[in-house]
Amino acid sequence: MVSLPPFTHSGDLPPGVHAASLREVLDRFGTGAILRKAVALRLERIYDMARSTGRVARFVVFGSFVTDKPEPNDVDVFLLMDDAFDASELAGETRLLFDHSAAQAHFGASVFWLRRLACLGGRAGDDRVLAGDARGCPKRDRGGHRGDPMITNDQELETTVDRIHRLQEQVAHLRKVETNPVNYRLAASGFLAEIDRMQLEVREYLSLHPADSAASG
Repeated sequence: MVSLPPFTHSGDLPPGVHAASLREVLDRFGTGAILRKAVALRLERIYDMARSTGRVARFVVFGSFVTDKPEPNDVDVFLLMDDAFDASELAGETRLLFDHSAAQAHFGASVFWLRRLACLGGRAGDDRVLAGDARGCPKRDRGGHRGDPMITNDQELETTVDRIHRLQEQVAHLRKVETNPVNYRLAASGFLAEIDRMQLEVREYLSLHPADSAASG
């Protein structure tokens, strides 16, 4: 297995999906500040719980945890599940893992998931549906003051609008091909929450005149 590449000048991994073992991820990103170590423990717990279903095809980690940010607020995970996966058969904490809002509250993680058949791009599964997009989008926690817009320029606006469109396409595709109502509601919840979050950022950015943005900067 190829080692994880070094960070770019912006503090991110290079664009793309990089293969790694859980141990390599924890050794690379789970050290340093106390908060980063705590988030690493959450990731390990989530990994073990997801694997316990016996249906995980891909486990993708993205977001601020896999950057050089000293204290990431949470960890972002995308789970690509086998077609035989049925969320209605789960119980307890494992069920919470596949409910986006419940996972955020219980595990301190943003968890997104799909079955292979529901991935936009074919049954082989495009596990980059979130991991790839995350590299080009405004970071979810810039560390600015409360109320500061997450989008700071027109290029970021264009990127965010494009990502909203792509996630809407994914949800529309999911709605067409996911035959299990429980799977649909739980899987769609994460994408819809992300769409809502980004649409709010777009609205906040567009509510400001360029002169206002320049003055506040």
